[in-house]
Amino acid sequence: MMSIVSPNFKNISRHTIAMDILMYYAKERGYVKEELAKAPSLICLASDNWNSEHTNDGYIYITVHWVDKHWKLQKRIIRFRALSPPCDDFLQTILNKLSLLFNVYVKKFKSTSSSLVGSSNVSDNDPVDSSLHQHNVNMADLGGDYDEELELELNSQIDVLDYWSKSSIQYNELSLLARDLLAILISTVAFESAFSMRKKVITPLMIHLSQK
Repeated sequence: MMSIVSPNFKNISRHTIAMDILMYYAKERGYVKEELAKAPSLICLASDNWNSEHTNDGYIYITVHWVDKHWKLQKRIIRFRALSPPCDDFLQTILNKLSLLFNVYVKKFKSTSSSLVGSSNVSDNDPVDSSLHQHNVNMADLGGDYDEELELELNSQIDVLDYWSKSSIQYNELSLLARDLLAILISTVAFESAFSMRKKVITPLMIHLSQK
């Protein structure tokens, strides 16, 4: 039938199509790995659920967020799978794995920063507080000339990334700290489903860190 409609049409088998899709997936996966390896800032994870509008099937996916060297927001979906009801057991498995990973992180953090924690009044039971204390110590090396010049009118319309992009040369060390902190904030801002066909609102919301 297709040969009548288009004489130049070449029939492709399902096996060939499946192989092409897997090859394309492997190639794009390699690109994402290279991007993540070159990321200059913290890489933050965000998870969200999505329901199909036609079948109401549930899915869960994980997105990575980071700020690249050009101070542009980057986001990639790195994991996607069906979420079949009931989801309680599956979600509990995820919680258990996250708890295990966090405990490993706490143990590793304590072993690599025992000298810092031991010489301060920060609680040994909170690696986050210890990390913030380290940032405060490092801030002393930046000098006190930043305070007045960094004052600006904060509002929901300010483009924070654009500001730090223009200020990164003058405030190099401080801009690196800002990029890491902004990467964390980006992953906590509410965003539209990655599979929504409506107008995307991710980038404007994340750039301005607005909740509306």
